[in-house]
Amino acid sequence: MTSTTTHRQIETPVPTTAVSAALVSPPAASPAVAAVPEPITLRDIGHELREDYLQWHSGALGTLVDLTLRPDRVARAYLFERDERYVRPLRYLLASVAVTMAVSWYALGRLQARDHAGVHASSLQGVSFVVNHAELLTLLMLPILAAIMRGAFHGLRVRYIDALVVLAYTQAQVNLASLLLLGTMAVSDNPLWQVPSMAAMLFYLLWAWAGFAQGPAWRRWLAACATLVLGQAINFLVVNVAAKFA
Repeated sequence: MTSTTTHRQIETPVPTTAVSAALVSPPAASPAVAAVPEPITLRDIGHELREDYLQWHSGALGTLVDLTLRPDRVARAYLFERDERYVRPLRYLLASVAVTMAVSWYALGRLQARDHAGVHASSLQGVSFVVNHAELLTLLMLPILAAIMRGAFHGLRVRYIDALVVLAYTQAQVNLASLLLLGTMAVSDNPLWQVPSMAAMLFYLLWAWAGFAQGPAWRRWLAACATLVLGQAINFLVVNVAAKFA
């Protein structure tokens, strides 16, 4: 009778001692050391100034150029693409108000200093009130005008936030363009000098607003005209009421 021997394979247990575990396990990662940034230098400041103010495609200068040539692109880049090349609309608007205020005070000083200007004191007082409260009036009127624009452009794919951004950018551009108008007021008494500048600014607003909307051209331009007329009427009313109670 033949006997069969069954061989069992003996498994060697995995070592669990602290020394063995240290040999098997990977070394623990050392804590990361935060890099210390280098201090700002004059070269860095010059680079920032060049990027913010001297670039044709970005910064303040790029915003000024593109708002002049293609205002709808600037507004869409901010609203739908979150593009950081351009100055933010509210910042651009308030900066334009500040620059306009400074130049306005210079122009008003010239008008008050000239005896032959032919400007009544009451007219100068009204203009002075607008200049003194330009930022407050701008922030007050912007949401109202945006609501008017939203209603006028109903059905043309213009949201309320779209109207706010478009109005902020275009109003800022008109503020900067009005410096030419103030310059003519300080130099000449002839009101005909102001007509081309005013006509160009009004056309720019209509063109920019109609260009942002989507739909038939006649509807877009009609909505832009309605926005301009109603906006100017409400702006005139608010400014005059505020000036009387100021």
